[in-house]
Amino acid sequence: NQNKLIISDRSFISGMAYAKDFENDLLFALNSFALENFFPQKIIFLKGDANLIQERLSQKELDSIEKRGIEYFLSV
Repeated sequence: NQNKLIISDRSFISGMAYAKDFENDLLFALNSFALENFFPQKIIFLKGDANLIQERLSQKELDSIEKRGIEYFLSV
């Protein structure tokens, strides 16, 4: 994948954000190892308000992270 454009809807950032029980230094080290120190050059964040999050969550069965609630997503 060298010198190629790669678009992904998930990255190490979401993994770090959702792993609430671990220190950031440990999570970064684990991701660095797993990704062989290959990190994205650019990251695009999409921001959603409480109404958008509620609408999206109401359309499906919730997984364990989604069951943490809207306030959790707004604080990440």
